[in-house]
Amino acid sequence: MTEVTVRAMSAEEFGRWQRELAVEYAREHVTAGNWTAGEGLDRALLAAGERAARERGARALELNVFGANETAAQLYRTSGYRVVTQQMRKDLVA
Repeated sequence: MTEVTVRAMSAEEFGRWQRELAVEYAREHVTAGNWTAGEGLDRALLAAGERAARERGARALELNVFGANETAAQLYRTSGYRVVTQQMRKDLVA
């Protein structure tokens, strides 16, 4: 009989596993014909979140996007979001 051991995943291993699982799950749905090839999913998810918030009485949504994430920032801008605050940072360690 094959011996098996069990251990907890590290945070890094879990993150990698979770990303790979999500990609494979989406790929299987595309292959099965349930979904189109994932295009526009981000915009559709954003719109669904806005609808859900509006239905529950929210008057506004605020998002946090990292400065280097230009793809997300562009999605938010083209979806009608505008910058209302900005946080800047300078590392002082050489």
